[in-house]
Amino acid sequence: MLSAVKSQPLIAVCVFVLYSLFLLTLLSIPDLPSLFAALLVVLGIVAAVWLKPTVLPFKLDDRLFLISFLLFPLVSLISFLNWPYSKEAHYRLEDYSLFVLLLPLFFVLKSYRLNIKALIILFSCIAIFSGLESIIQYWHFKSGRGYIFTFDYYMAEIGGRPSGAVNPMRYAGITLVYSTLCVAGIMFFIRRSKRLSAILLLGVVLSCIACLLTQVRGAWLVLPFLAIFYCFYLYQKKRKKALKVLVTLMIILVGVFATNDRIKSRVLVTELQVNSYLTGDSSSSLGARLDMFKAAWVLIKEKPLFGHGLNSYKVKATLIRLSTPGMSREVGMWKNPHNEVLQVMVEKGVLGLISLIVLFAGPAYIFIKGLKRKEEEICYFSMCGLSILIVYAVIGQSVALFEHEVFNHFFILMITLFASQVLSYRDFFDKKYSEEAVVRLG
Repeated sequence: MLSAVKSQPLIAVCVFVLYSLFLLTLLSIPDLPSLFAALLVVLGIVAAVWLKPTVLPFKLDDRLFLISFLLFPLVSLISFLNWPYSKEAHYRLEDYSLFVLLLPLFFVLKSYRLNIKALIILFSCIAIFSGLESIIQYWHFKSGRGYIFTFDYYMAEIGGRPSGAVNPMRYAGITLVYSTLCVAGIMFFIRRSKRLSAILLLGVVLSCIACLLTQVRGAWLVLPFLAIFYCFYLYQKKRKKALKVLVTLMIILVGVFATNDRIKSRVLVTELQVNSYLTGDSSSSLGARLDMFKAAWVLIKEKPLFGHGLNSYKVKATLIRLSTPGMSREVGMWKNPHNEVLQVMVEKGVLGLISLIVLFAGPAYIFIKGLKRKEEEICYFSMCGLSILIVYAVIGQSVALFEHEVFNHFFILMITLFASQVLSYRDFFDKKYSEEAVVRLG
């Protein structure tokens, strides 16, 4: 099958170009990312029909990925059919359908080993671009000339915080992922090329700057988890030099956090908001979130098994706010409780929670197994995939991830890419080792 796909280089070029355009426009230009995601879906279906790759998942890894990408939209469909129709719920279900529609592309990519160097350079360039865009937006606003590159999107024009053409939370989360993709490249390919290492390092620095300038506290909370994960991995692999470099970078980052006035002001504001909430004042952004959590918990206890249906939080949370004196006026203002776990449990109950856990656990199993391999290519893709899962798992405690198209499409496309390449390279090396063993025995 590898040779069959290799004989069709046009497919690889098309995949690379569409992924490049998707990532380039994701945070910067409205609507176009959805178009490129749709084209990837079409490409996957056409290529699957044309090449007829093996779609039956005979191995456990394939089964787990297939189940994880089918269960989440299936539970959403059950929830949609079980409750009265609404246009917003219909749109959500259509968005979740991307999990299923991208499966043909997964099986096609699983049959082909993409050029890893080209992907690393792509991720580095996207990270650099996001950093430069953020710095330009920050400088433009601070110089008194207002917002730039936001396409007049009101959620991208919040308090002078640069965030491309999307909400700051989405910009912070995705740019943080970009930095992890560059960190993974440094971990496994720093010895191959000084130029590549320089590009990767620049990508890490600029994408981190883009993330920090958004002032999103939920994204900052991810950093310790990533640091612990990276340190544990390097310690297990006995890479002492790399571990020392990482620890040094962590110390420098802590120093930046401790001395940066914007960051210190956000920390101080958080402390004041916590104290205010404890005294009964929920008018702050943190107080509003905590009240949203309270309202969500009330709804979960009402229908714990199947939930209240897609897009049900806003109306029902508003009723709770109206009947609860002193609750933040923002409860029910938004379509979600700003927490992915609470969101799926309000809408889909315990079944929704199970589907969310499986959605992360299936790919995580593939990536954890991949990190145990000796091949750098497999380890790189596995590290990238696990980094995305960690970022999403932590940020998901302060935002409903799959409520938003940017987070949703990015997760599906990137997890599909990394999981397919882990399995593709695994099959290639296993076949290679098996043939070498046969030759030795012969």
